[in-house]
Amino acid sequence: MAAGPLNREKLQNATYVILPPVIQGNASLIGGSDLKEVLGAMSRDSQGALKRHYPGASFTTDVNAPNVIRVSPQMQAPGALVPWANIGARWVIQAQGAPDLVLQQDFSLWSVYTHRADAANFVFDQLAQRLP
Repeated sequence: MAAGPLNREKLQNATYVILPPVIQGNASLIGGSDLKEVLGAMSRDSQGALKRHYPGASFTTDVNAPNVIRVSPQMQAPGALVPWANIGARWVIQAQGAPDLVLQQDFSLWSVYTHRADAANFVFDQLAQRLP
């Protein structure tokens, strides 16, 4: 992959690796077994959102694969579970020779809650819409 900023041409047929997701903020709001499920959904649904946005994308688990694009899914948990709280979602997208591409969006706790089991899918589909 040629150096330079990440654009649609570089991203649409790229090979991606989804890095282990990270929860920042008050992660204690998510209990033990739920935490494992949330982290799994963040990985799985990040990959799904990228594939829906870029049907030509492929995925690997090899972080050292040539020209692989690394995607780090991150969530900013609210300080407390109150109706006016926001949850932040972010992808940090890294490719060798290119500046990081950071996509971030805040969601009301209520809007995420209404999607229940599909919450991570909803959130990462919204981030994917911001991709070039």
